[in-house]
Amino acid sequence: MKTGLVRWEWHSLDHVGVEESETEAPSTATPWDWFHINSIDPESDGDILISARSTWAGYQLEGGTGKILWRLGGLKSSFKMGPGTETAWQHDGRMLANGDVTFFDDGSNPPIHSQSRAIQIALDFTTHEARLVSAYTHPDPPLLADSQGNMQTLAGGNTVVGYGAVPQITEFAGGSGDIGADPSSGGASGAGNNDSLLFDAHLPLDMTFYRAFRYPWSARPATPPAVLANLNSTGEETIVHASWNGATEVASWRVLAGAHPDSLRPQATIAATGFESSTILPKKYAYAAVQALDSAGAAIGVSHTTRTIGYAASLPSAGRSG
Repeated sequence: MKTGLVRWEWHSLDHVGVEESETEAPSTATPWDWFHINSIDPESDGDILISARSTWAGYQLEGGTGKILWRLGGLKSSFKMGPGTETAWQHDGRMLANGDVTFFDDGSNPPIHSQSRAIQIALDFTTHEARLVSAYTHPDPPLLADSQGNMQTLAGGNTVVGYGAVPQITEFAGGSGDIGADPSSGGASGAGNNDSLLFDAHLPLDMTFYRAFRYPWSARPATPPAVLANLNSTGEETIVHASWNGATEVASWRVLAGAHPDSLRPQATIAATGFESSTILPKKYAYAAVQALDSAGAAIGVSHTTRTIGYAASLPSAGRSG
């Protein structure tokens, strides 16, 4: 990046024949996307695993020379592909520490399978056979992505699947994938995935994403915590609400209150529960603020001081006519 010089370069046309493409050459002047590399996985020994969507294959390249050491899938696979190991329009080829290979098998555009899968394949270099270790599909509803997507194998053995063009993200328990299923019928039926589904979320359906990853997350917003204080219905107690959108270190809240902005005193300490935490102070206070505390009890954020509002003003209908 400092010099802009190319350190290594590889061209598919030098190593793979265009006749291996699963796409048809266009009859117009439109460029032909015959290979479509969509992932590059550098390995510790210098070799590189790449995925080519349009040839339905992964390629292990020798570091430096770029020579193809072996092919997985496609028309000229180096391995006999066992049941459920063949992919179509796949993405995100990865080499695991044990030598297994993972793909997100889109299976669509045009549709070849009835359901997209995340799969793990074991390679036997003695018999030159590829065996399906596991396959993960979304249990309900079935999902078929025509582009993008990925499979992330977590350190503990769980699997995160991002469905790309279908904006769904799932996490499955380790070792829970179905095996031996026919991908033309959707890979795994999904029935075996229901009990192992640990996490399931989606973005708005008019969106897509290239890949989804799960990593430890820690954040402390640049903006201060938010606080709202209002009297209860009797006007004799003060309800205080605290939140800090995006903060991950908050273990508890110290609630400050008083008759004047410059005379606030600690009145309570409450556990941080979910997005917003609330408590009731058994007295009427004119002003309030909160301090966000970490697990050691240290203050890591302080809100602005707010004026306590009346009960009626705190209701959702406050200020509305009719």
